[in-house]
Amino acid sequence: MERGRPVRALAGLVACLIASTSCRRGASTGEHAVVLDLIEAFAATDHAGPTTEIRAGDRRAASSFVEGWSPPTRGDDGRDVAWASAARASLTFDAGARPLDTTIVVDCVVAGEPARPPFVFIRTNGRPAGRFRLDRGAQEIRMTVPAAH
Repeated sequence: MERGRPVRALAGLVACLIASTSCRRGASTGEHAVVLDLIEAFAATDHAGPTTEIRAGDRRAASSFVEGWSPPTRGDDGRDVAWASAARASLTFDAGARPLDTTIVVDCVVAGEPARPPFVFIRTNGRPAGRFRLDRGAQEIRMTVPAAH
């Protein structure tokens, strides 16, 4: 008999014992016992982190356009745009586990000749955060929001 053969047999027996104990079923439920809960062990898996940018046409941002938006279309300048299609249009984003002061930047375009000047009312966490009057054409709204808001 070869010298290595009993060692290999012993190693195989140990592997079978380890496999059988790690795959035990619960006594009453018939379910596998949880050995390690990865969600609890790695809290960072709870979310992907703070949102840094929302762009129309980006599949990753599709869930950010909550209500009142048209499907993304290609603008004259080649960029994807989403038009507000209702009196109220909402966006949502993740501020992160520990929100910091942040600047919200919104690119707006007022097309045509509106009967009244349009306004953008910004609310964060359900509270008013800003009111901006829009002019005809393209413009950028920049607003700093404190973390405590």
